[in-house]
Amino acid sequence: MKRSSIGRREFISQAAASSALGWSGLAHGNDPGKSDDLDPSQLPATNMESFCDAIRKVVNSKRIGEPVFVRCTLLGRDKKDLMIARLAQIVDAVVSWFGQPLHRIYAREAQARAISLVLDFQGGQTALLSYASSRHRGDGVDLMVIGNHGAIYHDAGTGTLWDAEWQTKPKANAKTRTMIARAIQSAKPILVTPLKSER
Repeated sequence: MKRSSIGRREFISQAAASSALGWSGLAHGNDPGKSDDLDPSQLPATNMESFCDAIRKVVNSKRIGEPVFVRCTLLGRDKKDLMIARLAQIVDAVVSWFGQPLHRIYAREAQARAISLVLDFQGGQTALLSYASSRHRGDGVDLMVIGNHGAIYHDAGTGTLWDAEWQTKPKANAKTRTMIARAIQSAKPILVTPLKSER
């Protein structure tokens, strides 16, 4: 593989100057950590469908060039079936961001408390996705999308500072959910029927 001529410091500076997406938090005096007087039931729940669509629009605008790598970590307290469904929703989104068919998937499960996926695409792109069972502050989404001309970042710290558990069922392709479940059971890299999605 031909190594890029871009230097490490130049890459970091470009990434730092690139687009950053995030949901704005609510102001609470001078200390954003103080949210004791906020009623979580009156605050919006995390909407992954809108979030993924916002990322897709930035990718389609070519502001970061062509996306080549995605890392996404979800934090929550769902049971295994919902963990797989939420990961499937992200898999479908990543397929649309890359605009390439999925070629291979590798999955590992850690005592039903965490699931990690490695996705390889026909165009050479890679994605590392995981779900960890854990309490969290904010929306519980850490995302990094690296393109050949920039990057997109989102972390739970830029989300609203309350326990915003997902309150809606994920809209995930049944075929994608079955593929992930099969990969977990296999514990080996498996070739998949290409998952295609238009940008």
